Amino acid sequence: MKKVIIFGVSILFLDQLTKFFVLRFLPLGESVRVFGNFMRLTHIHNPHGLFGISFGEGVSFLILNLLALCLLIVFLYKVRYPVLGVIVGGALGNLIDRIRLQGVVDFLDFGVGSLRWPAFNIADSAITIGIIILLIKGVAHGNA
Repeated sequence: MKKVIIFGVSILFLDQLTKFFVLRFLPLGESVRVFGNFMRLTHIHNPHGLFGISFGEGVSFLILNLLALCLLIVFLYKVRYPVLGVIVGGALGNLIDRIRLQGVVDFLDFGVGSLRWPAFNIADSAITIGIIILLIKGVAHGNA
């Protein structure tokens, strides 16, 4: 359980730290090239879900987020996979934004020319990577 907490707190801290710097030093809508046009830091305010996918609006979406987080924490206590800490940390990072800012701060912007992946953040990355690891673990052990 100690690893779960360390992973979760680390992701939450890294997510909120990077968002703090984006909010402080990169005006909304502004973009800074990091690796040419392939990787940019672009400050976006996302009122929707992971990678900009809409799952509802306002309070109903916030309630859905809270319910999903509660289910994830219950699952965490049953199976205690350390990677669940990564997912919970990411979910908490985005939930903090939703409560504080009514949307999520996204800034990682990848693509070529006008073909861009939807902007995302550290929390989105953690949730996605954590789910992929759980799926691979489930397939590898015949649980999927």
